[in-house]
Amino acid sequence: MSPERVDLLRQWHDDASDQLHALGAHSVTYLGLDLQIPEQVFPPTPTSDLLGGEVRARVAAGHRVLDMGSGAGANAILAAQTAREVVAVDVNPIAVETTAANAARNGVGDRVDARVSDVFEHVDATSISS
Repeated sequence: MSPERVDLLRQWHDDASDQLHALGAHSVTYLGLDLQIPEQVFPPTPTSDLLGGEVRARVAAGHRVLDMGSGAGANAILAAQTAREVVAVDVNPIAVETTAANAARNGVGDRVDARVSDVFEHVDATSISS
């Protein structure tokens, strides 16, 4: 990817982040989920439905799922509605707390293991029990 494209995407992300964080702490209903979003956590966006729909369509009973960059936990929760277990990671400790709280709020807290991790830093093949 060209440096110009990287700069464009970074600017888009920063602008979107500023707009979303300006909402402050708030509640959202997203694909039937009740989510509480603190100011410091990136909420689902209008395009999030694309990924959420794929999570619902592709996760099957018995699957073990890794949600990287969990944010408020929407995709981890959607996966946990069907999957055997989900590990949800984010570099933001507030997002990790939010994921765990939202998972409990939506009845799947027992199947979502939320942890602070930068990509695979605190995740390995044995992190998810067999």
